[in-house]
Amino acid sequence: MTIRGFDYSFTRPATSALVAARAGFVGRYLSSVDESKCLTAAEAAELRAAYLPIILFYEDAAQWMTGGYAAGVERGRKASQQAAEIGVSSGVAVHLAADFPATQGQIQQVLDCARGFESAYHLGPTGVYGDLAVVQAAADIGLPVVQTAAWSNNEWDARARVHQTGAQTRIGGVVVDVDEVPGDVYSFGQWAPSPPTFPGRTFKFDPAAPASAMMRGTDIEKWQQRMADRGWPIVVDGWYGKRSAATCLAFQTEFHLVPAPGLRLDSEVGPETWGASWRIPITV
Repeated sequence: MTIRGFDYSFTRPATSALVAARAGFVGRYLSSVDESKCLTAAEAAELRAAYLPIILFYEDAAQWMTGGYAAGVERGRKASQQAAEIGVSSGVAVHLAADFPATQGQIQQVLDCARGFESAYHLGPTGVYGDLAVVQAAADIGLPVVQTAAWSNNEWDARARVHQTGAQTRIGGVVVDVDEVPGDVYSFGQWAPSPPTFPGRTFKFDPAAPASAMMRGTDIEKWQQRMADRGWPIVVDGWYGKRSAATCLAFQTEFHLVPAPGLRLDSEVGPETWGASWRIPITV
């Protein structure tokens, strides 16, 4: 299972196209240089309404992180204001973009910048995005890291929780970068939307019961649509029948060992399975 995401800046694909592409997350930007590339409150609300997790990057001029601690403090204050304006939840990481091939002499400046940013940004952890050398140095001091294929010479640090693979694809007519979460990792610093409220009844299928007793409703249809968005071959008709129960069991079987999902292999959509259907990022 792979969680595949897409990051983009100035030109943005439609949210519906991202859902159709089975995006496990999107990568978006904060910046004090060019706000036209920044995530807005309206865009964030639209993505979250479609249950698309967001990972945040902070980007400035190409080598802004060589400004060291003072540059980090200044940008951390600005990023705090931006993040608050768009409603970023407490605890969400921001990854500072060292988007250049840093020399050994510049790596310490990058780390100092990250520490300065961390001192001024209080909504969540401060991480670093960069090439292999930057990621290794940042991870060595305990910072969460996202690695780019650029300047990494096909080597990946095992501590990088997201890989910007270097590949691109077209979604809804827009070229986007392709990112992947390596391994069976389901928490990678994302701003995750809350699942929809559990409808209050557990969906069950009894093969011995008459067809007239089959459970039906818009709540079942909503769950079926989520399963379809996840890539399961399910009919979205609002009836909880044999195929829906089989899909439920397959989902539970695939994800019941994910940390703290609370999934039982019972073919029933109760509170735990309902929440996990949205909480666990979509995989491909």
